[in-house]
Amino acid sequence: MWLLAFVSTLGYAGRWHWTLDLLAHPRRFLFVCAAVGLAWLAIRRRWWFGSAALAALVLNGAPMASLYLGGHAPAVDGATPLRLVVFNVLTDNPRKGDVLAYLADGEADLIGLLETDDRWVAALRELEGYRLVTAQARSDNFGLVLLERDRPRPGVSSAMARVVYANNTPWALPMIEAELTLDDRPVTVLLTHPIPPIGWARATDNREQLAWCAEWAEGRAERGVGAVVAGDFNATPFGSAFAPFSRAGLVNSQRGYGWSATWPGELTPLGLGIPIDHVVHSADLATVDRDVGPKLGSDHHAVVVDLAWAR
Repeated sequence: MWLLAFVSTLGYAGRWHWTLDLLAHPRRFLFVCAAVGLAWLAIRRRWWFGSAALAALVLNGAPMASLYLGGHAPAVDGATPLRLVVFNVLTDNPRKGDVLAYLADGEADLIGLLETDDRWVAALRELEGYRLVTAQARSDNFGLVLLERDRPRPGVSSAMARVVYANNTPWALPMIEAELTLDDRPVTVLLTHPIPPIGWARATDNREQLAWCAEWAEGRAERGVGAVVAGDFNATPFGSAFAPFSRAGLVNSQRGYGWSATWPGELTPLGLGIPIDHVVHSADLATVDRDVGPKLGSDHHAVVVDLAWAR
């Protein structure tokens, strides 16, 4: 139990080394281990070891509390919800037809897809009811596609999009910035997929790109523009790379919706997945609804979020 408490503490030191940051991600697994250990030790009246289990319980439970207990500001009465689907579809996914059928039935206003190559772009051009706003097909795992309805719903305008890069990231991975209006007020959406934080250089690049995204959203929010950052962050809400979003005053749409694991898809049914696919937004927007969708041949689950102007 003391080892469990020690490991749980090291997860808070991720800003000093990337390997320690990895220990922050399995908070729920560590919490369950601590809870089981505490119960067993209480029955055995092993109070010394029980105190270590209690410490591990608090260390892991505290950062998770907002995911289960946190709420969102209410939406404006009669506000139009913007449905955003974010899905890392996996470059070599053999179930493209199933993914397209799921997207066609999802009634999304905007769809952001990650890990899209030329084959995905060709398939997505046939997606019924949607059109490609912009596509960055790549042969690696960092292609991006943004789609919108052929006929936008009342209250939602067509999106204008461009490809942007974070200037301070050596990997120079593309992101998609989309501008639209929701109930006649401007909203910008940034679709991003930073590199996995394995190794010092990649972990640094992951943190820098997410920090750039947080600064991007904060700047737009200060100008009265609704800001949304969405994608596969390759980070959970508990690691150091996610911290800039909180400091920028952005809201994690996951608040109040529980653990919502999205990766790896094979382990999520066993309760061993972690949430690394996210939608965060400025405080003038409200999360009206949120759901984790299927994986359909990918190693990630889709994330579906309804956003509206906050009251």
